[in-house]
Amino acid sequence: MPRAGTGAPLGIPAGRRLSVSPAGILTLRPDGVRALFSLSGHPLGEVPADTISVVAETPEAPLVVVRRSGIDLHRRGGLSAAPVRWRAPGTVWGASVGERGVVVLTVEHGRHVLTLVDPSGRDRERRAVGGDPGEDICSVGALSSSRGEVHVLVEGFATPPVAQRFPFATVPSTPGLCTRMLTAGTEDGAQVQIVVTAPAGDPRPRPLLLDVYGGFGVPSLPRFEPTTAAWTSCGGAVALAQVRGGGEHDERWRRAGRGTGKLRTVDDLATAARALTAAGVSSPDGTVLTGGSLGGVVAAACALRHPDVAAGVVATAAPLDLARLRENPLGHRWVAEFGDPDDDGAAVARYDPTALAGAHRPRPGAAPAFLALGLADDTRVAPGQAARFVEILRGAGADASHIRIDRAGHGANTPDALRELGIAFLAFARRVVSRPPRSTP
Repeated sequence: MPRAGTGAPLGIPAGRRLSVSPAGILTLRPDGVRALFSLSGHPLGEVPADTISVVAETPEAPLVVVRRSGIDLHRRGGLSAAPVRWRAPGTVWGASVGERGVVVLTVEHGRHVLTLVDPSGRDRERRAVGGDPGEDICSVGALSSSRGEVHVLVEGFATPPVAQRFPFATVPSTPGLCTRMLTAGTEDGAQVQIVVTAPAGDPRPRPLLLDVYGGFGVPSLPRFEPTTAAWTSCGGAVALAQVRGGGEHDERWRRAGRGTGKLRTVDDLATAARALTAAGVSSPDGTVLTGGSLGGVVAAACALRHPDVAAGVVATAAPLDLARLRENPLGHRWVAEFGDPDDDGAAVARYDPTALAGAHRPRPGAAPAFLALGLADDTRVAPGQAARFVEILRGAGADASHIRIDRAGHGANTPDALRELGIAFLAFARRVVSRPPRSTP
């Protein structure tokens, strides 16, 4: 789906001062190993640099240091006192302090889970976000607290965000749709999970948008998108492939799709597409691979390496020329994630969309179609990469097009820009799934 705001984390330069909630200052030391923290009402102290946030409603409330691996609860007295530690069963992505304790958001086995941790560090309540009978699999868009109550913003593929007070009884389901999770085994034994939303009670294959990200340890979870809702309202299905390189599982899952392991990420997407065909969700002629930023690289490379799995691919704001990775404004920060084209050029070329396009020899009526969406005000991805990729494909005789969206960038965008992006995306997807069946490649 055309999420123009996805992409690599920006990172924090050493020595940069950051405001934290509600009145503290976090400063990274030049060595980047530890951070200095001060909060009004609390003494000065240090926290490890892997800290993702520090939460404190008031100086009287517990100060909570949130890490990827768990949380530290400091009573009044601040960081100088020994904390109560709580270790997460998955990866922590946020926390909020309420009267009953700290509600911690984790990702466990490709799902969002909320846990209420009391001041002694014990679990009081756990709640997976959806998936019970009669519920949609959803995700948490935000956590916040007010007057001692913790509120959770819950959303899904076709479920607009809704705020609920924790603990909530049920996750909202979308009338007429069913969201479930499938699992597909890869040749090397990995298990790729796929979140699917399709019309309920109707097993017929549907036109399918299969989205992917697969990098920087970021979990791919179902979130509401107007384009997705438009597609499902017309009877289509949507799916999300949780491939290696993402943050849906442990650190080994992330490392397996990092660097030159990105080839596994690309091939995992092909495994997911074939599994959805085998399950009767869609067919290769009815499947469109989609990805934004890094996900666009994965989707485009998958369509070129495995042209039998999809009818088309949409890559939005994607650095599609990995041999020129450093040409992008932030490309020098992405070398570890994509692999270094200077040191591992032959390996990177196996999943570099532009390199694959140069070797592409499409058979008429058999190859997938390509749409590269570029953003005119993109500050992360070089504007010429998408156009160059499409030019090479066209030279080989492929169905390929490039559309530049004005007043759009790699982040927050105006409603007009997002509408233009969505129209281009959906028009292409509708065209390719409406074509006559392709001949066997």
